[in-house]
Amino acid sequence: VIRQELSKITKDQFHLIATEADENSLAILIIFSKNYAHQVRSFVLNENVNEVRLPEELSQMSYDKALARIAARKKDIPDELNQLEKEIKQLSDGWYLDLIAKKQVLSDRLKEIQLVPEFGQTDYTFIIEGWLPKKNLTETKKALKDNFGNKTVMQIIKLTEAENEEAPIQYNHSRLVKPFEPIAQMFGNPRYGQIDPSPFLALFFPLFFGIILGDMGYGLVVIFAGWLLKRKFKANKMLQGLGLILIMAGLSSFLFGFIYGEFFGDLPEILGIVRHVKILSVTFPWERSKSAYLMPTLLFAVALGIAHIFLGLVLGAINAVRARVRKHIIEKLSLLGALVSLFVIIAASSAYLPKILVNGGIAILVVFIALLIYSDGIMGPLEILGTLGNIVSYARIMAIGLVSVILADLANKFGGMMGNIFLGILVAALIHALNISIHVFTPSLQVLRLNFVEFYSKFYESGGKIYNPFRRGGEL
Repeated sequence: VIRQELSKITKDQFHLIATEADENSLAILIIFSKNYAHQVRSFVLNENVNEVRLPEELSQMSYDKALARIAARKKDIPDELNQLEKEIKQLSDGWYLDLIAKKQVLSDRLKEIQLVPEFGQTDYTFIIEGWLPKKNLTETKKALKDNFGNKTVMQIIKLTEAENEEAPIQYNHSRLVKPFEPIAQMFGNPRYGQIDPSPFLALFFPLFFGIILGDMGYGLVVIFAGWLLKRKFKANKMLQGLGLILIMAGLSSFLFGFIYGEFFGDLPEILGIVRHVKILSVTFPWERSKSAYLMPTLLFAVALGIAHIFLGLVLGAINAVRARVRKHIIEKLSLLGALVSLFVIIAASSAYLPKILVNGGIAILVVFIALLIYSDGIMGPLEILGTLGNIVSYARIMAIGLVSVILADLANKFGGMMGNIFLGILVAALIHALNISIHVFTPSLQVLRLNFVEFYSKFYESGGKIYNPFRRGGEL
C-alpha cells in the first residue's frame, strides 16, 4: 500500500528499502526528490509511520559526508560507552550504600509520620496499641525503662473473642521444620491459637516419601542431590531449604529401602547377598513386590491412612476446644468415635476380635451417628463415608511404590539381557535414572495431596495473618 501511494505521489521517482527492526515493526528508508518532500511526509505521518530524523549536525551534509561521519562515530561509540560505564561504576561505588541507607532512613521516618494519626494522643500524652510476641515482652519493658524511665506505662490487654480472630501469628520453627513453611503456606497461614500444620508436614512428608520410594540406592541419589543443592546455592534460602528436604526424604528412602531389601531394585537378590530374618513373626526384608507381601503392604498403607486421619481428627478436636466451639468438638469426637466403632465391628465380624464386640460396637456407632446429626445436621453421618474415602486414598502409597519397584527390577533385568557387561550397566543406569527422576516427583506430589486434601481437611482452617512489626530498616 505504501509503495503504491509513494509511486503516485513521486510519479515512480523513489526508492524504498525495508528491513525488520524487531518482531512487530519494520525500518524503512525512502529516497526521493526534495520536490515531493511535503506530500511524502504528510502521507507517511497519516499512515502512523514514525519518522526518524537525522541529528542536526548531519542534516545539512551531503549523503557521502553524512555516511562517513556516521561510520566514524560508530567506531568511537563503544569506547565512549565503556568510559561512561566506568564513570557510572565509580559513582555507584562511592554513593550506592550511602544513598540506600538514606533512602531507608527516610522510608522509616515516613512510616513513623504515617503511624502518628493512629495513636491516641493529647497535648501531653499518647497511647500506642499493637501486638507483641510474649517472648519479646521482657525485652520491650526493659527498652522502655532504659530510654524513658518511669514516664511510660505498659498494660497487657486481654483479648476478646473477636480480637482473637484478628491476632497475628509468628512462626518459630526449628531448622528441620523451617524448609516446610513455604509448602505449608500454600494452603494459607493458620489462625491465631490454631495448631500449626508445618511440623506435621515435616514429619509425614519424609516418612511417606520413604515408604513409597524405599530403595537404598535411590535414597543415596536423593541425599546427594540435596547435598549438592545446599553446597552450590548457599546464598539462596529457598534452594537451601529444598536441599534439606531432599536429604530428609533421601534418608527416609534409604531406611525403608533397608527394610524392603532394595538397592537399585532387586540388585542385592541378583548378587545373592539377601539374608532373610524373622522379627516378631514378620520376615525381613519386606519384599513388597512379591505376591505374598501384596495384601500385607496394602493393609499397611490403609493402616497408615487410618492413623494419619485419626490424628487429623484429634487435632481438629483440640482446635475446637481452643476456639470453644462446642458443636465442632462434638462433631470431631463423634466422627472419631464412629470410625473406631465401625472398625471394631469389621474386625469382630472378621474374627480378628471377639464376636461379642459386634453388638456393642453397633450400639456405640448408633450413639455417635446421633451425635453427628446433632452437631452437623442430617448430613453429618455422611462424613463417615467421606472419611472412609480419605482413608482408602492411602492405598496409592502401595500402588506408586510398586510401580517404582517394578521399574527398578526391569532396569536390572534389561541390563542383564544385554550380553555385554558395559552395555548392560549403561542400559540399567539409564532406566534407573529415568525411574528416579519420575519417582522423586510423583511421590512428592502424592504425599502433598495426602497431607493437604486428606489430613488438613480434618483440622486446618487458614486465614491467619503473619506478624509484621513496625521496625526500622536502616540507620544513618
